[in-house]
Amino acid sequence: MAARRIGSAIVGSDALQQVQDRSGSALFVTRGPSGLTGVLAIIPLTLDGLRALETGQFDGLSPKLEQITSAGEEPAALYVWGIAAVRKMAGAWLSNGLLAVFDEAVPHLPIFATPATPQGDHLLRRVGFESYPGSSTGLLRREPAALRRVAA
Repeated sequence: MAARRIGSAIVGSDALQQVQDRSGSALFVTRGPSGLTGVLAIIPLTLDGLRALETGQFDGLSPKLEQITSAGEEPAALYVWGIAAVRKMAGAWLSNGLLAVFDEAVPHLPIFATPATPQGDHLLRRVGFESYPGSSTGLLRREPAALRRVAA
């Protein structure tokens, strides 16, 4: 489904399975009566993973396992690895899920993403992402929700 929505330059199922096995929390899906309607993939990053991301050295298609936290380990940041939906309702559920994760589950963490489509860029900016200064890869960052609350 994601390949049809985004294109062929997306993470393969083997890499997705490895990240899910290591982190225990990489993949979230929505289903409707006709089957899968949306996918959200998030990578919890170690400090090494965060540094690689900030310096343009992070390989989003084949991330190094040592840059991903193990299940139960506190991440230094989150990377929105992918988001795809086939219906507006699924897109709304995923957007609401993103906001719940960002604002409630991990309000102290910075969140990063590199959108693959104009629609993804629009969605991410709508939920508070901004261009990461100095990035040549299109990297976006969302300040930790806790910092956003203090600034407001």
